[in-house]
Amino acid sequence: MLESTGRIVVATDGSCTKNGEADARAGAGIKVTEGAVLERALKVPKCEKQTNQVGEAIATLWAARALDQSKEVVHESDSRTTINAITRDRQKHEDRGYIGVENAAVIKAIVAELRQRKTHSHFNWIKGHSGHPGNECADKLAKEGADMMDGEDLNLEVDPMLVVSGAKLASITQRLAYAAIRERKCRTLQGRKTTEENLRKIKDDLKRAYGVSNTSEAIWSGTRKRTMTREVAQFVWKAIHGAYMVGESWNKPGMPPDLRARATCKTCEVTESMEHILTECKAIGRALITDLVKRAWLGAGGEWKEPTLGMALGMANPSIRTEKGERNSQMEALWTTMWSESVHLIWKLRCERVIKNDGEQHCEEEVVRRWNKAMTLRKEADQWGDKIRQRARGDRSTKPKPPRSPWNLVTDDNGKLTFIDNG
Repeated sequence: MLESTGRIVVATDGSCTKNGEADARAGAGIKVTEGAVLERALKVPKCEKQTNQVGEAIATLWAARALDQSKEVVHESDSRTTINAITRDRQKHEDRGYIGVENAAVIKAIVAELRQRKTHSHFNWIKGHSGHPGNECADKLAKEGADMMDGEDLNLEVDPMLVVSGAKLASITQRLAYAAIRERKCRTLQGRKTTEENLRKIKDDLKRAYGVSNTSEAIWSGTRKRTMTREVAQFVWKAIHGAYMVGESWNKPGMPPDLRARATCKTCEVTESMEHILTECKAIGRALITDLVKRAWLGAGGEWKEPTLGMALGMANPSIRTEKGERNSQMEALWTTMWSESVHLIWKLRCERVIKNDGEQHCEEEVVRRWNKAMTLRKEADQWGDKIRQRARGDRSTKPKPPRSPWNLVTDDNGKLTFIDNG
């Protein structure tokens, strides 16, 4: 137990507005509650990732550098992530060369700073927003820092004698080695032009539709959500990268004349593009499926927004709010589920029409039948998965939570989809 004299107690906290969005703003707050007089609000530099965890780590780093070296310091923080990275997980991270560790540069700087201090440093976890005076003040300062216009430069350079370089051979696995190679390559690689253009269009269209600025990371992470099947995720990944044979791709040198003809949409008589296929084509299928989704979505109480290419490829990143302004995750899941299956069906029908049927269109009855079947099969698969997960939770809890399946919004008392005519 530390003595009440000869020590400094400092509370640190991080804050972030629009956390996870492209225009996020993060700040750090430091409040000394014992042993000195100091309180500071800092803005996280733009060169650093704008998250509350980065703000928390920077607050800890700044406190370690600024406080009296001759006194023991007790750091009070509500971030288990930062505390664990510095204490419990430090040895593991150093053994693995900090490969894949979030905010590795800041964490390494904190560890180096603590090592060169002449006295001990202690870390206490404090429950956030629980009325703790120091934490509440640090949180207020962090919010002030996030609202600042300009931030101070952050020096993350450390003495090589205070950090462990590289990774232990005994700790390296094939997975870690692969991750290290990717990290190093990503520092020099430039994004593909088509990929960057599609990501920009997705961000712009989602911003116009929902008022939220998504990051590229959020868009890619969306393809791994449970609301999107692996098959659809692969389609979206390839479409964003421009990997499909569409439009001008058929006009490459050496292409036979019969394949070159696929560059032009026979129905609309324009050069095809992914945007044309998913949002503009007048062939039977695209418009009909969009109308079916619209009818189902309005029936669930959703607000219809005319789909664009960015909304089609950014299907996993809707931002839907309740009347109270709260996030409506159930409606978001319903949109992603229905729209992802519908977009993928539009693509499959186009491929059948252009490649298999040589331009011959599907009939309306077949399109409706296949869309109904896709929705029904997906609902059954999701509900089966919900039952398995609920059973697993029930084994560990006496009060398992009832599943909030998005399909509940469009299912009647008999378990039938309300937008499908079962007569």
